[in-house]
Parts: sequence; C-alpha cells; structure tokens
Amino acid sequence: LIETIVPIRQILPFDLTVASAFSIVFAGRDIMAPNKSFGLKVAETRRLVTPKMSQAELARRLQDYGLKLTSAEVGDIEAGQRSLNYCQVTMLASVLNTTANQLLS
Repeated sequence: LIETIVPIRQILPFDLTVASAFSIVFAGRDIMAPNKSFGLKVAETRRLVTPKMSQAELARRLQDYGLKLTSAEVGDIEAGQRSLNYCQVTMLASVLNTTANQLLS
C-alpha cells in the first residue's frame, strides 16, 4: 500500500500565516476577537456581491453551511462586536465568494 502525502496547504482552506497574525485566544477553540476593520470588510464585500446580498440573506446562506447565525448576529459581525473562529471566517468568505485572506486583510 502506497500512501500519497498531500501538502498541508492543499488540505487547509486558509493560509496559516494569516491565522497567526490575528489575536487568537485558546480556550478549547481558536477565536478571533471582535474586530471593527474585519466587520467593515465583511459589510463592504457583502454589498459588492451581485446581486446585492442583505444581512438576512447572508445569514440564510451561512445556515446552509451549518453556521447558525441570525441577521442580527451578521450585523454584530459587521459592527465588529461578535467573535468568530477561523473556520467560521472561511465559511463566511466562501458564501461571499472571496477568501478568508481577503476578508482579513
């Protein structure tokens, strides 16, 4: 039996260097602290999606990914008042048709 070794970058949906650049708290899971500039980037990206996507529509699409958020919680993210883990950021980026790196830059 021959095993194929796949580089970690092909498996992970994000760049590890970006994850290390953030304020991460280790309490059983990685959490990105609430971040105003990240929230503004999410709001801007959501508004640029064609057709324009509402907070409610974004919440509904995230629920399709298994991320149970309400439109009010999406508003909290955009206001920089809600924490996300990096996996949630990658789901958010996917729904917005962008990358986690773009949202985090």
